[in-house]
Amino acid sequence: MWRRLAGRQSIQWQLRFITHLGQFLDAFRYEAVNREHRHVPALSRYAQLRRASGGITPSLDLLEYAAGLEVPALLHESEQLRTMVDKASDVVVWVNDVLSLQKELVVGEVTNGVLAVSRELRCGIQDAIDHVYRKVARDIDVFLHAEESLTTLCGSWHGLREAERAAVGVFADGMKAWMRGNLEWGVNSGRYVEIDTLRLTRDPDLLGGRTPA
Repeated sequence: MWRRLAGRQSIQWQLRFITHLGQFLDAFRYEAVNREHRHVPALSRYAQLRRASGGITPSLDLLEYAAGLEVPALLHESEQLRTMVDKASDVVVWVNDVLSLQKELVVGEVTNGVLAVSRELRCGIQDAIDHVYRKVARDIDVFLHAEESLTTLCGSWHGLREAERAAVGVFADGMKAWMRGNLEWGVNSGRYVEIDTLRLTRDPDLLGGRTPA
């Protein structure tokens, strides 16, 4: 897969994708430690961890591969686009945390934003869910304001080619599709309805393939 991807993309894109994918994989180690010790991380630390463990950033990188258009590296480092990527990632993972909460409680997963909010604010689960919904609404507003500012920036950026402007528009639309598509998929998928008891288990009977009593 990497040979196929790298053959079409710039060095800047390759470095960005490798970094994002590495962060995604590394985040699982921290989640495993939290799970082993039944530790719900503090809200400030959780937000950063969840951006990585959600796998959204390498997925967003693939938007450029799929479209055959790359956003210029300088624009990727702009305050506006960085804000949009962060907020799109936050919307996806925090909505996912609400949708997956019941299943994760059953299988013993504790790295969940709703639980982090509940612990930090010392409130019940429903109040924590409501808090997350309000956060998601604010994140979407910040995303849209950053998009408007980015459009203005691109309009005044002399030397920006038409294909590069198109790449920015496609990337922004792709992030919106991820945010909305994640909600649609989560609501309609059986992933959060069917509890997979093999996932995350340490039961030696299950791990050994034997039927538990």
